[in-house]
Amino acid sequence: MLQDSDRKFFEQDMRREVQDLISTGTVTIVPRPSVASWIKPLQAIWSFRRKRAPDWSILKHKARLCPHGGMQEEGVNYWHTYAPVVNWRTVRLSLILSLLSGLKSRQVDYVAAYTQAPLDCELYI
Repeated sequence: MLQDSDRKFFEQDMRREVQDLISTGTVTIVPRPSVASWIKPLQAIWSFRRKRAPDWSILKHKARLCPHGGMQEEGVNYWHTYAPVVNWRTVRLSLILSLLSGLKSRQVDYVAAYTQAPLDCELYI
């Protein structure tokens, strides 16, 4: 991604992502020497996405900073995993039923939902 012609847009969103994580109190920058020697910090990875309109034009560039999931150990960095998902058939059926019943529907987008979930332990990246 960072070798593409739209690199500057991803870099801009990377700065916004880091600033948002700090300003919301989701992360705290800690000097490495102050971390206990037995704690192994996880690598950080960036996830890049181009959000597109139905006509396939680019609406915005998204950059997310995530802990490397492959380095996390169950019982150390996490205890439970849960990812709520819905099948598209269910979404379509709900929309059809609401249309037939004369109900109105709304869309909700949870911004930074992953980073707002509570953790059971401290996580160092």
